[in-house]
Amino acid sequence: MRRLSSSSTSFLDKLSVDLIRMIYLYGSRNLALIARELNVSKSSVYQRFYYLKRQGLRVGVIPRYYHLGLMPTLLVFRVNFDLYSEVERVIRSNPFIVWAYKSVGYYNGIFGLMLLPDRLLYQPYKMISSFTVENTELILSNIPYPLIPNFDIYDARNKNWMNFDKWKINPMILDDFHDIFVDDLIVKPMIDKIDLYILNKLMEDETYKFKDIAKELNVEKATITYHYNNHIKPLLLDKRYISFNVFADATLNVVLEIQSQDKLGLIKCIGLLSQTPYFYIVFKEFKRNRAILMGNLPADHLKILSELIEQYISELDITCAYYSFLVNKIIRKDIPLQLFDEENRVWKVSVID
Repeated sequence: MRRLSSSSTSFLDKLSVDLIRMIYLYGSRNLALIARELNVSKSSVYQRFYYLKRQGLRVGVIPRYYHLGLMPTLLVFRVNFDLYSEVERVIRSNPFIVWAYKSVGYYNGIFGLMLLPDRLLYQPYKMISSFTVENTELILSNIPYPLIPNFDIYDARNKNWMNFDKWKINPMILDDFHDIFVDDLIVKPMIDKIDLYILNKLMEDETYKFKDIAKELNVEKATITYHYNNHIKPLLLDKRYISFNVFADATLNVVLEIQSQDKLGLIKCIGLLSQTPYFYIVFKEFKRNRAILMGNLPADHLKILSELIEQYISELDITCAYYSFLVNKIIRKDIPLQLFDEENRVWKVSVID
């Protein structure tokens, strides 16, 4: 039975594991509810949560981008070294590109996320500079689907990830991933700039205090609470992502692209990969059987993951799998609320002809 090497996580004991699982279900704004569910004192849960935040835990909301009039679109710029600085300039100047990383491997160049306004859904390349189009791939995506490490293979007593060579897939897991194949349609956004401001804050940190948002916007806290309860929570919130240092050792930021001949094969592969400690989010391409997973793993786990992928390729009709690695962050920006036209409920866009 092979145990994963470099697999300790010194701060993850049983309470931490239970708390992270519950945050995934109920959110980090419901710590009192989580305390009751765990039969633990509220003070213990709050103390442990803020301890985990100091250790790198991040919890943010994932919005229903389609209800904002936006489609999440992954960008792959395959850039020669002599053009890199110019492409980076284009990326930094585009307000709808909300994050980007320098990448190596299959996505050799720059990898990022653009929020494509609905008016350009059928001509997305007008959002980027013409000189980059030839070496650029745009991957229109469904709503990003968050993943959480499979703590069933974590030994909380010894604080180690255990062997998974003999895993059997949990059939119930597969049901969770049918949602990523729902090809929703973009709708006219019924929001205002206060909604967008709140959403930007909660995407970065779900526990961002309403009183601080109110102070920043120079409005009453009751106004923020109203917008959250009546606009954001029922209309705009989809799921939440959780990221933290799964391993104590230094890790690689990995991007894995998988393609399948059919929908079921892709669902099974994502379900299997979700039962590793590695991946925290998956993007499924709109109307195609292709998915891109993002995660972290120690360098000496790459061989283990590669062996798993080879096994899935042969068993699940996976046609190809490609690795890339994110080297360093170029930008991270908010949704550009200043470009939202509240009166007409549309995004103001400058396109490249």
